[in-house]
Amino acid sequence: MLKTSIYLEKFSFLIADENGASYQPLISKANLLLAKENLRAKYVVALIEKGFNEADIKIEESDGLIILKDSSVFLVAKFLAKEPTAEEFTQTKKSLSDKAKFLGAARYGIILPHDEYWFPAP
Repeated sequence: MLKTSIYLEKFSFLIADENGASYQPLISKANLLLAKENLRAKYVVALIEKGFNEADIKIEESDGLIILKDSSVFLVAKFLAKEPTAEEFTQTKKSLSDKAKFLGAARYGIILPHDEYWFPAP
């Protein structure tokens, strides 16, 4: 009788975003990063289909987006692949508010797979 043994070896991989930042995540972390990238990609396509100029859409980090209007920052957004806790939502909102204020954006938003939350910038 022939015996076959299968050995699973530990492996690792890198995920790099379009800005050159790379990550060496666990599989669950990789799935989360890929889900955010997918959500953002779909959103960018929808913006372009609605008439936004591709040159005015700036990809930021692995989960951010900046949209320009007349060469100045108009919207700042962050993508979350899963529903945040109340604390995560508050922290994300605060950091986006600070970024929107710093960049002079009119609005900032948190985008989830099935919801969008937009706020006027301070």
